[in-house]
Amino acid sequence: MVKMSDFEIKKNEDGNLVGMTKCRICKKTFEFEENKNSEAVAKGISEEFEKTYVNLDMISKCPYCGYRVEHFQREENSSL
Repeated sequence: MVKMSDFEIKKNEDGNLVGMTKCRICKKTFEFEENKNSEAVAKGISEEFEKTYVNLDMISKCPYCGYRVEHFQREENSSL
């Protein structure tokens, strides 16, 4: 599991990214799941000192107010 300032993600048994996030508009917390109410987009891959990193954008829609919540994460490739 990867902890960020306002969300955390992990993979479920189907291989989709899932987690909890907080809407920046209505401040309510909701669950997201890739390919259901959210989408994960790999924006780029970089290598530093023999480690590979994925720049990941997680985009989800708040079920309460409809605001599109976007999060950026830089993650070591082997941990997701």
